[in-house]
Amino acid sequence: MSFRRSFPLLSLILFLVLGLAGCGKGPGAPAFDLPSDEEGLARAEADLRAAVAADPRDAGAHRDLARVLAAEGEAAEAADHFTRAVLLDTSLSDAVTRDRETAMRLFQERARAEVDAGDWNAVQRELDSADLLYRPDAETVRLRARVSSERGRADEALSLLREAERLDPRSDAVRDDLRAALVRAAEARADAGDYQRALDAVEEARKRDDRIELVYMEGSIAYAWAQQA
Repeated sequence: MSFRRSFPLLSLILFLVLGLAGCGKGPGAPAFDLPSDEEGLARAEADLRAAVAADPRDAGAHRDLARVLAAEGEAAEAADHFTRAVLLDTSLSDAVTRDRETAMRLFQERARAEVDAGDWNAVQRELDSADLLYRPDAETVRLRARVSSERGRADEALSLLREAERLDPRSDAVRDDLRAALVRAAEARADAGDYQRALDAVEEARKRDDRIELVYMEGSIAYAWAQQA
């Protein structure tokens, strides 16, 4: 078979490392280790589809098929089989939650690669896949804010980063992006003639990091506002 979405080898290795690190061999451990190459994944998918067809109530087969599908980039179908696995065997709930988080991290890694490539539509697709697999996550929301910022939606990016900060107040990446987003929002609001809200953004940025040099920006906004009076 041919994969509908191709995974970079580095991303696949990351998925394997994260999965093995989170699984161990205790209760809920997967029945097998994921293959490390696309051909091996294809064979595993075929075998597991056959196992599910032979016994649709085999929770372990649904779980393992979900793991393979996630490694192949098929988030929606993977999410479906993860859900079926837990419905069939609730004792797998914690293990499947770990599997889902591992898969989500892989799609985040793919999204970061697309950020580096500047393909914002692809970033959005990978983040949508991440959201299908796991609960709201600060890194996913932070990366969505990058998309909004690149598309010129400064206030939307700022709102997303506030949500990311709520999800993970300790994230340095979120804090750094939020400070930068406040500055961009101030610029966008000033350009739109919304001077009070522009100054509000400047003030919040200063409170968050008094090392940021904002005196010139603040003065420019105040001057432009006075010219409009």
